[in-house]
Amino acid sequence: MVSLTKAAAARIFVVYFKIKHSINKSRTMDLQPLINSEDAVIVDVREPGEFNAGHLEASINIPLSQLGHSVERYRELGRPLILICHSGNRSGMVTQFLRRQGIKEVYNGGAWTDVQRLISRKAA
Repeated sequence: MVSLTKAAAARIFVVYFKIKHSINKSRTMDLQPLINSEDAVIVDVREPGEFNAGHLEASINIPLSQLGHSVERYRELGRPLILICHSGNRSGMVTQFLRRQGIKEVYNGGAWTDVQRLISRKAA
């Protein structure tokens, strides 16, 4: 087992956070043209209780827990899909799963609050 000093652990955390923030920022910036086009469907994959506590007005809720029963529903949407959740982890898992099912135009939007900012930027 490797033992780290508190200072070394803190530096590792800071580097990790900067990389994660950079990846999330670039991912959502890439979605701006798709959001601006209004062609995409925004799907929130959080559970209904989370969704009801706060969500994007234009989003629909298809929870991760129902993924096995929802693949056809995703196909029927027939437009590019932007998947969101609380942090981007669950939407990332669903994005990869749907791509393996042959749905090509599906994108991990990450945190719903990040996509909310992009929508607000579009309106401004």
